[in-house]
Amino acid sequence: MFHLHVWPGKWDLPTIDSQCLAAVLHLQLAVPGRFDIVECANPDLSPSGQLPFLQHEHRSISPLSSIVAYVSNLDEDRAPRPCDGIDSETLLFAPSLDADLSAKQKASSVAWTSYVEAHFGDLILNAFYAHPINYVRLTLPTLTSVLHFPQTYFVPGRLREMYRPRLEAAGLWDTTSPEEVEEAQPARGWKTSFAEAVNRSREHEDGSEKVRKAFQKEKILAKARTTLDHLSSLIPQGSFVYGATPTSLDALLSAHVLLILHAPLPNPLLKTLILESYPTLIDHALLLRTKAFPSQPVTPTSPLASAPSFQLRFDDNSSKAQNVTAIEERPHPPIQALSHPSFQESIQLSATGFVRLARSLMSVRMGEERIAEGEDIGDESGQDDTEKELDKQLATGRRIWFVAAGVGLVVYALLTGVVQVQLPNGDEEGEDNDGEEDEE
Repeated sequence: MFHLHVWPGKWDLPTIDSQCLAAVLHLQLAVPGRFDIVECANPDLSPSGQLPFLQHEHRSISPLSSIVAYVSNLDEDRAPRPCDGIDSETLLFAPSLDADLSAKQKASSVAWTSYVEAHFGDLILNAFYAHPINYVRLTLPTLTSVLHFPQTYFVPGRLREMYRPRLEAAGLWDTTSPEEVEEAQPARGWKTSFAEAVNRSREHEDGSEKVRKAFQKEKILAKARTTLDHLSSLIPQGSFVYGATPTSLDALLSAHVLLILHAPLPNPLLKTLILESYPTLIDHALLLRTKAFPSQPVTPTSPLASAPSFQLRFDDNSSKAQNVTAIEERPHPPIQALSHPSFQESIQLSATGFVRLARSLMSVRMGEERIAEGEDIGDESGQDDTEKELDKQLATGRRIWFVAAGVGLVVYALLTGVVQVQLPNGDEEGEDNDGEEDEE
């Protein structure tokens, strides 16, 4: 059986990440009944350092593009056995969703897949990580609710910093830091609503700051309209991108739309734009969700209920409602609930993640310094010196990290009662002394 490791699910979705959701949809369409979902909150377990990743036999495959390629190249003899209680003879097995595409369509699919990951992916990351209010009120609490100590203190920030260069290059990074948003809250802290704190901070904003935020909003909307216009034009009315059969591109595009529609973002700029102006994308996401999970009904309160085809497909009095039952039944994948690692494992994973982040950030910083100083990056001797300096800084960082981790481990053990220290009681000492005197 395939084991697909993804971020845990929330908001009526199997996972909270667009790449993870695309992997779930792809496997559910290609190899239903032959995989399970493993909720995971440790991206450092993945060979790429990011979720999702797929385990099959002794292999671990990541990222999403590698998972799609690996599954697509499997034949039925090498494919995992179905889950218990599922008849393999009646089970659909179509590992390559793009097998029926022509050479021209395959080339087009590759190009549009890159477009979705780059441009639509930037918009998703902007909504969850760059926008300070969305990050502080939704992304950060969501991540900390599934992470374990000590990862709750650094993994959310590490993910945000990892996406920052990409969003800055796309012009989608908000310069307002989460710390500035938190400082807008008064001393009462949790008892005061976040909205009141934000309103207070807005009262003290000068005109230039308001202009900057308005300009940033229009910039995001302009990029979003351009991206969504192109993607919406791909989809024929009431169909998938390349006809009646979903492809890997359909799964990827629907995953992005489903995530942005279901997530309860405090500032739903992108969600509102899709709901108001792009019914074709909503209809496409509804069609693919119905194809992948036909046994899960869409409620009238779901964001997908605004799709033009919702009433036609789910109205019991409609003649087309009977067609829903004709869709092949796809068993829902079993879900292994999130299990937190031990404290020692958390420390080890934290150290691995810290080294990865430090190496990445130091490489970027030292590269920028060399460019600023006018050094020749192609100079081999200069490159050797840079690598030596980087290794030296990383070695110092590792020592500091392990010392801090050791101190944290001792403090944690004392606070949780794992290690108990018993101090001598003065009264007991007095009684012992009296007893000794009486014996004398």
